[in-house]
Amino acid sequence: MIRSVLCSFTAVLLLILPFTFSQSSGVPDYGYEGYKLDVHGQPEDVLYATADTPVPVNISALEPEPDVYLNASVHVGIIELTVDNITAKVNLDAQVLQLLKFNAGVDASIDRVRLTILNVSAEVLLEARLGNIVLMVNDVLKSLDLNPILATLGKDLKHIVNNTASTLKGGSLNGVLGPKSNSGRVNAMLEENSLQKRGPPPQSYQLANNILYSINDYSGHTHTNRVLAQNGSIMDYSLDDYGHTYHTQVVGDYHPFPGVTCISAIYLNDRGTV
Repeated sequence: MIRSVLCSFTAVLLLILPFTFSQSSGVPDYGYEGYKLDVHGQPEDVLYATADTPVPVNISALEPEPDVYLNASVHVGIIELTVDNITAKVNLDAQVLQLLKFNAGVDASIDRVRLTILNVSAEVLLEARLGNIVLMVNDVLKSLDLNPILATLGKDLKHIVNNTASTLKGGSLNGVLGPKSNSGRVNAMLEENSLQKRGPPPQSYQLANNILYSINDYSGHTHTNRVLAQNGSIMDYSLDDYGHTYHTQVVGDYHPFPGVTCISAIYLNDRGTV
């Protein structure tokens, strides 16, 4: 009886397994929601094409036009799954006379599984639209044209950062972090960054170079600084796009009190004070 039950169970199992595999190998017409999958090729191949997927009318991937557009598609020619030696055994042991004793055991095994994927190809289209970047750069150049002072803010900001760091090095951080044990660590950290010592308050580029006003034309690559020299001469400095002077011209002079000339000298002691 046990042998007949075992044979019947094995036969049913072997009949069910091929049916299960055949059902799972069916290819549906539609996959993920929103995609139309067109299947073509041999019946045993799995080829999907989503190029003709309809786009909803209320959703557009190109309005407004993106700065970076990416379109990628992948093609897989063959996906093969091989399963060897599927074995299932059922062991039964029944005893009825002494009350009831029933033992059952199932032993299932798979010898080898092989997965093969062939003919994989991918197409990627990456398009960068730099129209907005060109507009931003153009706006920056126009701002510099109208406000030349913006070009010198970076230099002043560097002096402000260095002076602030020097002030912290002098004692502010030591008072916050603790006594001498932290003091050495703070000084070492600031020395590592090679910060400059505290100096005089920063001056604007125009004031430091006696520039009265500037005319900048980046489209024509011509820039002019009107400068008041120390001797009272008013001079025009012609500059290139990098700030290098290639021509100077005296266009006038400045005398606040006609007929009066003052010559002065400033002397500094060893400590740098007047």
